[in-house]
Amino acid sequence: MTVEWNAPQRGEYDKFLVSRGQGSTSDVTKSDGKTVYEKSFTGLSAGTEFTVSVITVSYDQQSSQLSGGFYTGKLSPF
Repeated sequence: MTVEWNAPQRGEYDKFLVSRGQGSTSDVTKSDGKTVYEKSFTGLSAGTEFTVSVITVSYDQQSSQLSGGFYTGKLSPF
């Protein structure tokens, strides 16, 4: 599963913190000129709902968390 989000349209930021449920948090570092960011998750169980959260980090401050629910489809028996 790959999650995409848009960079903030204004303001300074250094990176994003991306987490899946209660799992570990990954850093996604800012790239100059990049407007869309993504994070891929592998090894997910089929037929399961996941919550992914993204937080923008600027220096030592963090934005409010933005979260979304995602569902992995069930595997086909064939």
